[in-house]
Amino acid sequence: MNQRDIVLSAAAIGCVLLVLSAPWVWIGIFTHRFPTSTIALTVSLFCIASFAFTLVLGNCSPRALRILRFVLIFGVLSAIYFFIRQRVSLVPFSPMTKAVIAGLIMGSALLMGLRISDESWRRFQRMIIGASVAFAASFPLIWIVQQDTFSNSVFSLNFVEVANLHPRATAIIVLDEASPDLMGPVVKALGRERVTVRTRAVQAAGANTLNAMPAMLSGRKFDHPLPCGPGILCNEGDNLDFSALHSSRADVDVIGYYIPYCKIRGLRSCQEIPYWSDGRLFEAVYNLVCVHLLRHLQCETLVADIDARLLRGTLSAYLQSAEPNRGQWRSALRVQLDAAPFWRDGGVLFAHLPLPHLPARIPSDDLLLDYSENMVEAADLLSRFLDQMLRSFGDDFVLVVTSDHSLRVGNACREARYSSDHHCEQRMPPNLGLVPFVVVSPYSLRFDSVDSNLGLLR
Repeated sequence: MNQRDIVLSAAAIGCVLLVLSAPWVWIGIFTHRFPTSTIALTVSLFCIASFAFTLVLGNCSPRALRILRFVLIFGVLSAIYFFIRQRVSLVPFSPMTKAVIAGLIMGSALLMGLRISDESWRRFQRMIIGASVAFAASFPLIWIVQQDTFSNSVFSLNFVEVANLHPRATAIIVLDEASPDLMGPVVKALGRERVTVRTRAVQAAGANTLNAMPAMLSGRKFDHPLPCGPGILCNEGDNLDFSALHSSRADVDVIGYYIPYCKIRGLRSCQEIPYWSDGRLFEAVYNLVCVHLLRHLQCETLVADIDARLLRGTLSAYLQSAEPNRGQWRSALRVQLDAAPFWRDGGVLFAHLPLPHLPARIPSDDLLLDYSENMVEAADLLSRFLDQMLRSFGDDFVLVVTSDHSLRVGNACREARYSSDHHCEQRMPPNLGLVPFVVVSPYSLRFDSVDSNLGLLR
C-alpha cells in the first residue's frame, strides 16, 4: 500500500465523517445550539483526527488496507442506512431488527473489503470523496435551487379576532413538550377570582419543536424539516426562510429559543433565551460523537455509566453533556420578560419557554418525578406572569397557554438517566399527538373554533 493510496483512504474516510456530521452542523447553525465557530472547529478537528489516524494506521501495518477498506465501506453503508431510516421514521424498528441490520452492514462491509480489487477500490474512494462534498454542500443548495420560499404574515392572531374581541394585551405562551394529561399544576396555578380559565386538548402541529413551531407560524405542515441555511428550513419543496416572514402588527414582542424567531421582520422587540450551554468545545465534540453519530449504540448511557463509576471532578464536567443551568437562564428569562415593551404599551407578547422540557433542575432517575417538577416550575412562572398581567392591564387581556408538542415518552425513557426504569413508558400518559390549549381572561372565552395548533400564530 503506497503513500498515495493511504492519503486517498484517509481523505475518503474524512469525507464520510463529514457527510455523517452535516445534519448536526446545519441543525446547530439553525438552532444556535453552538456558536458557528465552535461547530466549524469541532467538525474540523474531528475530520483531521480521523485523517491523521488513518495515515498512522496505513503506515504502521501491512494489513491496514483491509482495515481501512472495512472502515470506509462500513461508514458508507451506515450513512445510507441512517438516511433511509430518517425517511421511514414512522416504521418501528425493534432492537432485534436494528441488531440484524447492524450485522448485515458489518458483514457486507467485510465481504466487499476483502473482494474488491485495488483499482476498483481507488475509483470507489474518489467517487466517495466527490459524492461526500456534493452532499455536504447540498443543504444550502436545496434552498438555492428550489427558490420557492413562501412569505406570509404572522401574529395576526385571527382566532382572537374571530371572537370579536380587541383586548389591550394578548399573551401567547408556548410551553415546550407539555402533555395535556399532566397540566394540572399549571391550570391550578392560573385560577383567580377575576378570571375564567378554560382548558382542553387540541391537535399538535407537529411531533417535535423543529416541525411544530414552523407549522404554527406558517399554517403548513413541516413533517420532514431539514435546516438548509441560517434561519432557513427546507421541507419537501416548502422552504421557510424566517427572514421572509413579517409581523402583521407593529406591537409584537417575542421571547424564545431554538427557533430563529428574531429573523422575523417587523417585530417591536425580540429576545433569545440563553438556554444552551456556553458552547464549550468539549461539549460540542461530545454532542456530535455521542448524541448524534453514536446515538443508536447507547453512547450516552455508556458515558453516563463511566462518569458515575470512574470520573469525578473536573474531567467529568468536560466529558459529560453540559445541561442548561436552569437558575441562570430562568433569571435571564425574567429580566427579558420584565423588559418587554408589552407591559408598558400592550399589544402582543409571544414567548416560547423551555419548560417543562427536560432536564429537571436536579435530575433523578425517575422521569415522572422530573417532569412533574418541571411542570410545577412552569406553573410558578405562569402564575407570576398572570399576576403581572392583572396589575398591568386590569380586566382587558387574554392569556393563551399551549405547547409545541407533548412529551415524547419513548425518547425520554431511552435517555441514559431513565434507561434503568423498565416500566418508564407504562408510568407515563401516552403521547396521542395532543397538546393543551388553556385560555385565561376576565372575558368568558372558549375559542371553540381552535381544534389544532396548525397556523395558530399566523
